Amino acid sequence: MWKTYYWRIDEYHSKALPGCADAPIITKGEVWSFTTGCELEGDVNRDCVVDFKDFAALAEDWAEKKFFPDDF
Repeated sequence: MWKTYYWRIDEYHSKALPGCADAPIITKGEVWSFTTGCELEGDVNRDCVVDFKDFAALAEDWAEKKFFPDDF
């Protein structure tokens, strides 16, 4: 979980350009990436486990009236 993967696709041209040696030409492509994760309801600290740490963080927010302001 939360691991990033990278990849790139290069173009390989078997024929060289005019006036160049017979070596192949490789054109590098863009680097792409994605990050794996998890989406669990109630997972406040995003460690992919809903546990007491998540409930403690919610309770701390409630105590500071972040979820229920006075003018709500």
